[in-house]
Amino acid sequence: MNGVELITAERQRQIDAEGWTPEHDDEHLKAELIGAARAYAFAALCGVLYTATADELMMIPDDWPTAWDRSWWKPSDDPIRNLVKAGALIAAEIDRLQREEDADRAILESRNRKLAIDELKKQPVSDPEKFIRCDWCGMEMLKGDGTICDDCCPF
Repeated sequence: MNGVELITAERQRQIDAEGWTPEHDDEHLKAELIGAARAYAFAALCGVLYTATADELMMIPDDWPTAWDRSWWKPSDDPIRNLVKAGALIAAEIDRLQREEDADRAILESRNRKLAIDELKKQPVSDPEKFIRCDWCGMEMLKGDGTICDDCCPF
């Protein structure tokens, strides 16, 4: 497997075997995933630059998230394995940030839509004898068809 495939497989293992789901990752708002990735990348660096002993690798690095259990720190004596773990944690953080951006964008779009609809509802209809505005979207609709247009409530 190449590097991307190794990282993808490790990320899936983290989800399946460890239970680190995207919903769980969304709780880490203080760069914990980045810190853990950095710790594994540093363990890889130590393995590449010099042969770190098992005891040296097992020392909890400063970057390890303080709120995380120490037993979760599981470095390998194989630099590639440590880089794979770091890559999977980075991928998890990228996904978390993208979900956060998507949620923020959806909230902003929802607010902007509500403001636009509220403004539209303030506008007079073309013929007040025949038309009213939909309570949900603000579009003109025939009087007597209820207060919600067919596009908003097609039943």
